[in-house]
Amino acid sequence: MKTKPIIISTLVMLLLAACSKDDKINDEGVPFMVRFNSLIVATQTRTTDGGNQWVTDDPVGIYMVNHGETLAAESIAEEADNRQYKAIGSNTADTGFNPAESNQTIFYPQNGDKVDFVAYYPYRQDITEHKYAVDVSDQSAPAAIDLLYAKTNNDGEGYNKQSGQVTLPFRHPLSKLAITVAAGNGIVSLEGLRITINGMNTTADFNLAQGELSNQGNPNYIQPYNVNGSNTYEAILLPINTLSADHYVEFELDDIIYKWQINLPDNALEAGKKYAYTITITGKGVEGATGNIDSWDEQPEGTGNTREPKK
Repeated sequence: MKTKPIIISTLVMLLLAACSKDDKINDEGVPFMVRFNSLIVATQTRTTDGGNQWVTDDPVGIYMVNHGETLAAESIAEEADNRQYKAIGSNTADTGFNPAESNQTIFYPQNGDKVDFVAYYPYRQDITEHKYAVDVSDQSAPAAIDLLYAKTNNDGEGYNKQSGQVTLPFRHPLSKLAITVAAGNGIVSLEGLRITINGMNTTADFNLAQGELSNQGNPNYIQPYNVNGSNTYEAILLPINTLSADHYVEFELDDIIYKWQINLPDNALEAGKKYAYTITITGKGVEGATGNIDSWDEQPEGTGNTREPKK
């Protein structure tokens, strides 16, 4: 009679041990989905609002790489290679992102390994060797060429399944030139004005691993985008280290061509900067060019991008 309690107690202990073991296996086997949002204080180019908001379904590409490693085929973690995500919010400077399809979802390594992230906008499928082909020759749809780039390693700490939301600190690798045209003496109307920006490189490769441009070429004229039918024209341009006589703007009005040599304080077009100028055209030519240079990117502290991954 005394042996029954002992047998029952033993069975209870075995069941508890089995449950504990199963719980541990289940916990380790649960995939942890990565959740993303953007810290885009950087100004987006948009045709609807003049330039500072995400639009619903804006597509971004995201890579997850082993912590401390540079983006490369061998450093991709959990096969998260150029996964497509889309913006959730609309008319907002910040937004979260959802996977475009269920098979695009990124999960953390289940073993707790740390990872980093690289992201860009707008999403492209045709990326080879992690090089993004840039082409700014067509300015008719600015959002389509408004390249954004983000790389984060959580201030050098990396991310794992215990981490919270991953913030992608996007920046602009390109430059923007905004020209507002004013009618001076001798100019009755600006109707029919045609503007071309000359001598600018139109194509390049952007290395997603290093976040750098290379192979700039194919100089040609560029027609800037007219903002909402106003007298302001904008163009997204490849950066230039040194401006030359080849870089100028032509204003054609009533079959007369006026020329403005692009003379900027640093004699360069820098990445991540917006050059906003007002050009006054008179009957005698261009007689006024005033403007300012602002940062196109304003990343606040705490973006998780203060240290570069080890190479």
